[in-house]
Amino acid sequence: MSATANNLDAFAELLRARRKALRFTQEDVGDLSGVRRQTVGRLEAADPTVSVGTAMRIADVLGIDIGNSTNSTS
Repeated sequence: MSATANNLDAFAELLRARRKALRFTQEDVGDLSGVRRQTVGRLEAADPTVSVGTAMRIADVLGIDIGNSTNSTS
């Protein structure tokens, strides 16, 4: 499995765990982030076709800061 797939799986699990900790349904998160419940489910299933912007909106609703999660080589 590639590093990208591992990262996506880990991110999906983080989102799912945080949603459950907040006692939100996928529909709740979808409503709050402006996406369909199915999109939240796809992201939680590590579907790589979900856009980065959508993933960021969902993470924001869940209080997960991914803005500084990239490594800088400068």
